[in-house]
Amino acid sequence: MDYKLSTSHACLMSPAELSQLRSLVLAAADGSPVSTPRCLIGIPPPTLPSSPPSSPLLDVGEEATLVTFYAAMIRPLCGKEAGQRRRPEKVADTAHQFLKRFYLSNSVVHFNPLKIMVASVFLASKVEDLTISATSLSEGTKEKNKEVSVEDIVKHELLLLSGLGFQIHCHHSFRPLMGFVNDLQRYATSEGGILSSTDTKEDALDVSPLYKTCRSKLEELTFSDMVLLHSPGMLAAAALALGLESLKIGKKKDGEKKGWEAVDVMAYFEKTFVGTRTEEEITKFNEDLKLTIEQGRGIGAEGSTLNCALIKLDVPTVKAVYKKLKKVKMWDVGAEEGG
Repeated sequence: MDYKLSTSHACLMSPAELSQLRSLVLAAADGSPVSTPRCLIGIPPPTLPSSPPSSPLLDVGEEATLVTFYAAMIRPLCGKEAGQRRRPEKVADTAHQFLKRFYLSNSVVHFNPLKIMVASVFLASKVEDLTISATSLSEGTKEKNKEVSVEDIVKHELLLLSGLGFQIHCHHSFRPLMGFVNDLQRYATSEGGILSSTDTKEDALDVSPLYKTCRSKLEELTFSDMVLLHSPGMLAAAALALGLESLKIGKKKDGEKKGWEAVDVMAYFEKTFVGTRTEEEITKFNEDLKLTIEQGRGIGAEGSTLNCALIKLDVPTVKAVYKKLKKVKMWDVGAEEGG
């Protein structure tokens, strides 16, 4: 599928638009039960009410904290620590995108985030043709003392599909990153690259440590709000730059940077795009990449609004927000729900 025709592209927005859409969803969460999820993806979001509720049930930050908290449970359900439920990273990435998209149009006040999260993993495993059974997922939640029944998983899968507008195709950043890393090695070792004729075999550029570092950076980006702000290719390019930034493996002779330390990633992209993109397009790409890199550096920093599910949340804060949610939630009313 052409990326620009996909839901992944339709979901992209600016930080201001993201904040406005989340405010709109919370403004609509007025305490009235909602049985059918909404989908605001791919359409111009309605204008915010001129006079939103003076005391919203939850604020934007609290809602985002809860979604991030439950997003952090995705990888334990289907990632490296999931045993027989372990699947390739794209299943967790797809599930995370589903969870984020669903709560762009709906609130945790109306729909149980734990059950929507498990349904996201269930649906993602089927979409990526790496199915995890509902029974296995139910057993996995029981192991974490947050049991979700098979019946609830199936029921919330239908709610999830409705909230996604039945648009379930996802694009990922892992393949573009691998392409960038391999091409960067070709660029660096080609004639006129960063290795001179006097370099020894010890100075050769090994892509393995670079890819491992960049992959770790990419996981931080894709498991954050950045997945709603930038295309998969842009996230991969930023992960490459951030990986190079943090990787210090090159040897130095007479103070000269060697190996990967000597790579200028901006120069690499400019040279790569010459002849295939206009000067204006290259300039625009460079500006967007610098912005993405700067946002990526800020993930996890104090005051950052780019919630990342791979960075541990403050436990007292989560408990306080969940306690507030239990008082205003419209789902499982009268039932005791594990947080």
